[in-house]
Order: sequence, then C-alpha cells, then structure tokens
Amino acid sequence: MSKKKLAGIITICIIAIIVVVVLIHLKPWERTYTLNVGVSPPQAGSVSPAGGKYKSGTKVTVTANPTSGYTFDHWSGNSSGNASTITITMDSDKGLTANFKAIPTVSVDYEVTVLADSVYLSVSVEGSQNNYDIILLDPAGKSVGYGFISSDDMTTGHKTVEVSMTDTGVKNPRPGKYSLIIKEWPTDEKVFEAKPVFEGPDVSITNVQFITTYDECPREGDIDEVIVQVYNGGDLPVFPDEMKLWIPGKVEDITIYESLLHGETIVIDRFVQISGLGPGTHRATVAIYSEGVKLASYPTQVEIG
Repeated sequence: MSKKKLAGIITICIIAIIVVVVLIHLKPWERTYTLNVGVSPPQAGSVSPAGGKYKSGTKVTVTANPTSGYTFDHWSGNSSGNASTITITMDSDKGLTANFKAIPTVSVDYEVTVLADSVYLSVSVEGSQNNYDIILLDPAGKSVGYGFISSDDMTTGHKTVEVSMTDTGVKNPRPGKYSLIIKEWPTDEKVFEAKPVFEGPDVSITNVQFITTYDECPREGDIDEVIVQVYNGGDLPVFPDEMKLWIPGKVEDITIYESLLHGETIVIDRFVQISGLGPGTHRATVAIYSEGVKLASYPTQVEIG
C-alpha cells in the first residue's frame, strides 16, 4: 500500500473518530426543544398542552379550545391549518398560535303571518353584517322553511324574511314544537336557536243565521241563505275550505275559500238550496272543515213559516 493511500485512510479514520467523539459529547438524540404556544385574542380560548420542552423528534398533538362566544379559525406560526387539532414535530424550537374569532350574536323576533293564503314565520334579525341561513323545522323535525340573509341585506343591521311553516301542498301548519335555527354562512356556526310551540287553531262557530222563504200553498219553505260567524282563538291560522249544513233528511255541502287568522272573526255568507221544509221548527247543524278535518260545529234550529 502506498504511503499516500495509507495517509488517506488514516485521515478518514481520524475524522470518523472526531465525529463519534463530538456526537457522544453533544448527544443530539437527547437534545430538547421548546414549544411556545399562544392564543389570539387572549380571551378567546386556550391551547392544550400549554407548550413546554420536548425531546428532539417528539410529535406533539396540540388542541385549540374556544371559550363561549368564540370559534377556532386557524393556526399560525411554525405550522398552519384550519383543524382545531394539529400535530407538530419537535426538530427545533417552535412557536404556534391558535387564532379564534367571535361568533356573531344576533337578536331575533318572529311572528306568524299569512301571505297569499300561505302561512309563514316572519323572522326579524338584528346583528352584525354577515350572511345568515335561517332554517325552520316542523314538529316532526322536517325542514319546512328556509331563508337567507346576505351581508348586503344587513347594511342597516336589520332584516326581516318570511320562512314557510308548511310542507309543499299543505296549507295548514301543524301544531307542536318547531325549531328556528339561524347559522352564519359559510362557517355553519349556529348563532341562534329557538323552540317556538304553537297549540294550533281553536275554531268556534259563534252565530248562525238563516234566510228563508215560505209559500202558504203548498205550505212549504226553503232555506235560501246561511250566514255563519266563525272565530279562531288559537295561535295558528287555518284555511276553511268546506261548510256543511244538515237538516234532518237533507244535507248541503258548500265549498268555501276562507283565511281564518289567529284571533280573527270572519263571516261566511253563502246561498244554499234546501227546499220542501214544512212549517215549524227544524233542527239544524252547521260544520266547518279544512283539508278534510272538522274544525267546529254548531247545533241550532231554523223556523219555517
């Protein structure tokens, strides 16, 4: 072996020995690094674990925990992402900040309204200039009404929208507990929820009048017109679509198209054709229906002659 080659081998061995000695002295596999964590804004939440020292190569899983009124938004620093939990490898000193944002707060009023023979929940929203989804679930948990408020609609801080209370093809909203939910769009953060309960319509017939005619020969009378006064003392409107008039041995089925709001009295005046009634007092019953359901009935009597 030449002296030159031998010298090269000796140099390599010396360098290897020096590297080994340095590694043994420094022990990089036992080296620790510091993880510093922060929260922005400070009152918005916390981070766990709250930083500390870790051996080199340790994988640390960090979770952002928002306080009430805030939601997690993103990480910044030596790592990024939108998931509230993140894993970071400690191969150097690291800094990590959990950024939160305030959940918008809204003030909401609502009332039942009727527009074009359809029932709506009129929802008034006051709040910051954001986009809002409005969802109404009926007592069966089915979505029957939906509304959207854009940030452009909220330039004055207030907007009212109408959301349906009935499914397609149904006029009368069902009684029971509804769910009114408002979410910020597109974050889908819930900013309001209410559980309005409606007992339903409470329909009563308060008065019935008959317009009659009588012929002395052959001593027979007719009912030509019926006037019915109807009151809804309930908390939901209803749409009567049928009225029936019974006289013993005779019946008149009358199609009607009425809107009976909550707290409202209406008068239904219809021509009828019940003839051949003898003189005297006849028992009569008037009933009101909607979508095949009897709302109210009223027993009375009619005088002929």
